[in-house]
Amino acid sequence: MVRFILVFLLLGLTGYVGAQEIKIEKSTEKIVYQGKSYYLHTVKAKETLFSICKAYGVSVDEVKILNDKSDNALSIGDVLRIPVVEPFKSIDDKFYYHRMKPKETLYSLSRKFNIKMKRILKDNPEYDVSRPIAEGAVVKLALRQIDRNVLEAELRWEKRQAKEVQQARREEMEKYEKSHSNTFPPARDSLEGMV
Repeated sequence: MVRFILVFLLLGLTGYVGAQEIKIEKSTEKIVYQGKSYYLHTVKAKETLFSICKAYGVSVDEVKILNDKSDNALSIGDVLRIPVVEPFKSIDDKFYYHRMKPKETLYSLSRKFNIKMKRILKDNPEYDVSRPIAEGAVVKLALRQIDRNVLEAELRWEKRQAKEVQQARREEMEKYEKSHSNTFPPARDSLEGMV
């Protein structure tokens, strides 16, 4: 009976030590591919796909798709493309940078912020009223020209939206971590000497 307890404790301790979180060193090497920015992360010993994705704040599925992976297996030295998730700066000393939402137009922005269309077009020569602007595109609006009350309400809304998105991502990662806590194998080469 004592042997059983000792073996059980030893296995439990081994599992606890093995489950310690590995500190992932985020890459500073970036590339631009098809207009999008990516980090190039080189897999090191004991790193898992989940731990890498958690460090960069991206989803495991997104990284698997980007890197043509059908499973979670990694090898030391693999180079993964990880999408760059940068915070969006929405205001500076001259402009408010508005990210276009679905069904918004330059005209609807001019009405919403009480700014003249000519001014919007002057500050954004890359856009034209005859062509629709893609969702997510950024339009500069001169701070001196726009209604401050509307701007303050818009900034509060953006802040609330960002918090909700962050919370949803955090919950998604925690849920994924709980459901896949032991399914992410370490990099293949890190198993050397264990067998």
